[in-house]
Amino acid sequence: MAKDIKYIAEIKAKRLAKKQWTAGHVPGKIYFQVIGNGSKGSPKSVYFYTDQNKYLFNCGEGTQRLTQEHRMRFAKLENIFLTSLHWDNIGGLPGACLTAQEMGNAGLTVHGPYGSDLLFQSADKILILNELNVLHSDCLKVVQETEKYWHFEDPILKVRYIPVKSQKYTQPEHREPPLAENFDRYIKERNFRRYDRDASPPSPKKQRFKNSPQEDFLQLAICYECSIQPKPGALRSELCVDLGVPAGPLYGQLKSGNDVALPDGRIVRSKDVCSPEEPGATFLIVECPNETFLDNFLSVEDFTKYQAKDKNLDFIIHFTPDKIVNREEYKKFMSAFPESTYHILLSGSKESSGYLGANRAQCLLNLLDSNVFPYLNDTGMRTNLSESDAAKSGQVVNGESCLKYHLRPPSKFDWESVPVLKKNEVISEALEVPGFTDALRGMNNQIEQLGDLHPGFESHSYPKITFLGTGSCIPNKTRNVSCILTETSENLFFMMDCGEGSLGQLIRFFGVDHVDQVLCNLKCIFISHFHADHHLGLFSLLLERRAAFLRLGKNFESLVLILPVNLERWLLRFNERFHRIEDDYDVIWSEKIQPHYEQYNERKAKNQPSYLKLKKSLNLDVATAYVKHCFLAFGITISHENGWKMTYSGDTMFSPELIEVGKGSDILIHESTMEDDLEEEARVKQHSTTSQAIAVGKEMKAKYTLLTHFSQRYAKLPIIEDTMDEHVGIAFDNMTVCPKDLPKLHLFVPPLKLVYHEYYKDMEEKTAKKLKSKEIMGEKIKELEKTMKTKTGFPEDWDDKLNPKNQDTV
Repeated sequence: MAKDIKYIAEIKAKRLAKKQWTAGHVPGKIYFQVIGNGSKGSPKSVYFYTDQNKYLFNCGEGTQRLTQEHRMRFAKLENIFLTSLHWDNIGGLPGACLTAQEMGNAGLTVHGPYGSDLLFQSADKILILNELNVLHSDCLKVVQETEKYWHFEDPILKVRYIPVKSQKYTQPEHREPPLAENFDRYIKERNFRRYDRDASPPSPKKQRFKNSPQEDFLQLAICYECSIQPKPGALRSELCVDLGVPAGPLYGQLKSGNDVALPDGRIVRSKDVCSPEEPGATFLIVECPNETFLDNFLSVEDFTKYQAKDKNLDFIIHFTPDKIVNREEYKKFMSAFPESTYHILLSGSKESSGYLGANRAQCLLNLLDSNVFPYLNDTGMRTNLSESDAAKSGQVVNGESCLKYHLRPPSKFDWESVPVLKKNEVISEALEVPGFTDALRGMNNQIEQLGDLHPGFESHSYPKITFLGTGSCIPNKTRNVSCILTETSENLFFMMDCGEGSLGQLIRFFGVDHVDQVLCNLKCIFISHFHADHHLGLFSLLLERRAAFLRLGKNFESLVLILPVNLERWLLRFNERFHRIEDDYDVIWSEKIQPHYEQYNERKAKNQPSYLKLKKSLNLDVATAYVKHCFLAFGITISHENGWKMTYSGDTMFSPELIEVGKGSDILIHESTMEDDLEEEARVKQHSTTSQAIAVGKEMKAKYTLLTHFSQRYAKLPIIEDTMDEHVGIAFDNMTVCPKDLPKLHLFVPPLKLVYHEYYKDMEEKTAKKLKSKEIMGEKIKELEKTMKTKTGFPEDWDDKLNPKNQDTV
C-alpha cells in the first residue's frame, strides 16, 4: 500500500541527513549490475552502484520488480540516463519514480533525448509525484549550449553526452502539451466516428494527431561516455611523522588533498604524504536503435578514439538490438577496440530471467496441484552454477540478469550473482517441513472424495482463468500487480487489468513459442480504473501484440478496450508522443455500459460497432458498475452465451452496485487487500478486507469467490480468516483454474499454512504489534484531549453537548 505523506517526509529527511554525513567520503565499493538484458519479458536496464549514490541506465518495464526482488533498491537513486525514448527503455520509468518517491528520495534527474519530460506531462493525472522533484536534462541541448567536456559531474561519476542522429532526423518541434479542451474535442470526434458508422471524418484542421511521433522523438539516441572519479591516495602516516605533522585535524586535511601549514611556517603538500591516486574506470553506454542510425553511429569520434591502443577503455555496454549487433559493420566496430575492452551485450539475443522468486514459488505450489500451478515456461531461468558460454567467449559477454562487474575493488565479473533455480532443493525443503507430507496426503484424499459431486457449472471446461498478477500497489518477487487472463472459450481471451510487467508474466507462463498465439487471440482488455498498478503494462502489450501478428504472418485485428474515459486521454498522449497505437484498439467507455445508463440513454453503447465487435468475437455480454474506490472506478460482469457468469470487482470497498450487477454469478473475483484486523486501514484507503470480500460473494449469491489484489505485506500467503469456507479460494500468481478446480481450492490452505508457517506466524505478530501501537496511540490521544479540556475549562461532556444529535441539550 502507498505510504502516507508524513512517513515519506520522515524518510526523506533521514536520507538527506545521511547524504550530508557521507559527503566527501570516497566510495569503497563500485560495480555495475545488469537488471535485464531485453530478452522477451525482461527489461533492458543496468544499475551502476556505489555505496553512496546509484545511477540507472534505461528503465524498461519490469525494472521495478527485479530491483525489489534482488535488493537493488531505488534508495540513493538520483540520476537516470536514457539512451532513447523507445518504450523498451522507458516503460518502467513511471513505476520506478512512484517507488522512489515512497522510499523518500529527494529528487531524480532524467537525462536523455528531448521528450523524456513529455512522459511525465502525459501522465500528469495518473503519475502523482508531489513528494518527488523530477528534473529533465535535454542532452542534445546541453551539448549544443556548453563547451565543457563532461556534461554531468558529481563526486563519483563524470558523464559526457554523445548524441547519435538517425538519417531521418529533423529538429523536433518544442511543442507545449495540448490543452485539455483539445483532447476533449478530439475524444468526442474520435468516439463519435467509432460509434457512428456513417459519420464523416473530422476536417484536417481539427485532426490533432496527424504527425508521426517517431519523426519527433525516436530519431535521436544518446550514448554516454562515463568515467569514475579517481580515488585519492591513502595517507601515509609515517611520512607525516617524519615531516613533523602533529596528529589531529591536519591529517584529515592532507588526506582530503589539501596542503597544510605547520606551526613553524613550513608547508606540507598532500601529494608528498599520500600514495598516488587511483585512476577511475572509463566505460561507454551505447545504443544504435536501427539501421537508419548505423552510419552516423559508426563514425562517432568519441567512440573511435578509444579504438587506439594507447587509450584505456574498460568496457562497453551495448543496448543495441540483436539484428544490428549481428551486422558485419557492427561486428567490425566492436573488434576494432583493444582486447582489454569488454563488450557486454544487452541485445536480447540470450534469454535471461531474474525472476527467481516467482519460479521458486511455482515449484512449491506445484506440489499441491500440477494443473492449477504448472511449472513456468521461463526458458531464461538458469538451472546450474557453471559459467555461461558467453563468459567463456572472450571479451564479448552476453549480459544476464543480475550479472555484476566489479570496478572497485579490482575489476572482475561476478557470475555468482546471477540467479539459479534449483527445483529439487525447493521441493526437498518443502517436504522436510514437519507435517507437510501428511497434509498433502490428507488434501489429496479429500479431493478424491469430492469426485463428481458437482455435475453443473463445475463440469464446464471454460472459463479458464489465469492469474498473472495478484498483488497491489507495487510488484514483489512472488506477486506482480493486477492482471487476470480469462480464456472464455477455446483460444479466445479476455484480460482484466494490465499492470506493469503483465506481458512478461504472460511470456513466462505460456512460453516464448506459444505466447504469440495468445496475444493474437486476445480480443478485449478491461481496465478497472486509472491507478498505475492496473494499466502500466498496457502499452508494451499492445506493441508486442502487433509484432505477434507480423511474426505469425496474420492480418492484424484490433482489440477492444473497455476503460474509463479519463484513461483514454493517457492513451492519446502516448499515441502522439511515443508510439502509434491508435489503430490497435477500439474503445468502449466503462460508464456507458452500466445497466442504468443503457436504460435511459437513447444512443445505446451496446448497439455501437465496438460493442458488437466484442460480442461477436467472444460470444458474451458485459456490464459495468461504479465501485467505491476512486473517481471513475468500475467493476465488470461477463455473461457468456454458454450460460456462465463471472464478475470482477477491480479495486473497491463494499459496493452494492457491484452486487446488483453481479447477481447470480458463478465466479466472483474480488479484491482482498487487507486482513480483517486492519479494517480501518482498508476503509481509509478504500479497499476491502477478506471478510468484506466474502460477504459480497454471499450477498451476490456467487457460487465461488476468488480473492486477489493482496497487500504486498502478504507476499506469500494472506492471513486466513474464519469466514472462509469451501466456496472461497485464494489466488496466486501463475495459478490457472477452470470450473472443475473451484471446489478444491479451499483444501490448499492447510498445507500452505504449514509450509509457510514461519512467514505466517511473523505476519500475525506484525499485525498484533501494529494494532497494539494504534491502541496505545489512541489512549495517548484520549489522555491529551482530557488534559486539554481541563486546562481550557471545558466540561468533561463538552464534545457530547456539541454533537448535532444533542443540540437540544445545549
